[in-house]
Amino acid sequence: MLVAGIAVAIGFGHTTGRSHATRADHGGGPAGAPSAVGKSRIAFATSQALESVGSDGSGLQTIAHCPATKVPLPVCGVFEPAWSPDGRETAYVLGTWSWPGTGGQMRLTLYVRGVTGGSARRLADCVTCGEQHGSRLSWSPDGTRIVYGRRAGNQGQEALWVVDVASGRSQPITGCPHSSCAYFDRAWSPDGRRIAFARLVGWASALYTVRPDGSGLTRITSRGQIGDPQWSPDGHQLAFEDGDDIFVANANGSHERLIVRREPGNGRGQPSWSPDGSKLAYFKTQGGYSAEVWTVHANGSDKHRLYHSGCCIEISAAPIWSPDGTKIAFSANSANGTFVIGANGRDLRRVSPDPAVALSWQPS
Repeated sequence: MLVAGIAVAIGFGHTTGRSHATRADHGGGPAGAPSAVGKSRIAFATSQALESVGSDGSGLQTIAHCPATKVPLPVCGVFEPAWSPDGRETAYVLGTWSWPGTGGQMRLTLYVRGVTGGSARRLADCVTCGEQHGSRLSWSPDGTRIVYGRRAGNQGQEALWVVDVASGRSQPITGCPHSSCAYFDRAWSPDGRRIAFARLVGWASALYTVRPDGSGLTRITSRGQIGDPQWSPDGHQLAFEDGDDIFVANANGSHERLIVRREPGNGRGQPSWSPDGSKLAYFKTQGGYSAEVWTVHANGSDKHRLYHSGCCIEISAAPIWSPDGTKIAFSANSANGTFVIGANGRDLRRVSPDPAVALSWQPS
């Protein structure tokens, strides 16, 4: 978890400095913001831009990008893309990173932009947004709210916040009970009633769920290196990883079982459920030398390797499923770009030569 977060902290995007509810134009290529198309698209964040492309590699368009500048600092980039449930908007984080001697702090802001054009809409200043831990945004199933991490103190503390997409009003739902903590890998349950997240205190993390109003905080499991919680499509189970291993448990933490035991040094597996809930896709980095995409049945059987790259992996985005479950997208610099592959391991297609740090597939 921490290694991936540090790896992507090479640059952050441009903040406008405008007040809440203002709009900002982050570029968008010759055609501006992406236009609506008849097929689902993949949004992917590179080190300095957020782009989208059709699953066949057509129609590459820019959603947001860093401003052109001759000044080397602060570095900029775009992160945490997340399509809205109806596929009409993309949420993402932009900000700046100043190296030690120039402040040494992240300055990140949460934005939303529609796929049919127009300017980006600024929702919240979050300072860190959990991005130093390789975190991600999560929409409520009805598309009205987004959960994100937000700076809560001067010692690196973070709190969990929810923002109303229409009004831009934010409210905290958890605080930081310790001198230093962070909230990351947020995931809204399919029924909208709970939010799963990992909380890091010191070097240990645990998996929790909480209601969107901040009540009912429940610790699901604590092993030491918990991260990447993912709800099953029916909301009855949670997949997550502990260090190099991947587990599945009931939503209340019961019946926890090991699904994938991986060798040490495999990096973040970031399990992703297939739309029908029968399988999980996950990543292996093979000690940092190669990128591998695997699938496994939800009961731990029938592990299958779909892809293996050459050396050497430095930038990557773990696999995600297409809405119909027939394809999987992934990215790695060792594979020379961003790819889509059939869930059966066939029909590999490169959709962009740029490696990504995060992916999000537009709902059908």
